[in-house]
Amino acid sequence: MERSLSQWDCTELARQVITASIVGSISASTVRRILNSNKHTKIKKYKFG
Repeated sequence: MERSLSQWDCTELARQVITASIVGSISASTVRRILNSNKHTKIKKYKFG
């Protein structure tokens, strides 16, 4: 069973986006900075069904 993305650390996220050819290179610290810069973004929750 695979782990939830919420359990990944920044190093794992960086490795995965490189492996998936989303970016050529990215550091764990850059991933952390990107994620932290969005922590105050409001996300609307929608109820489906």
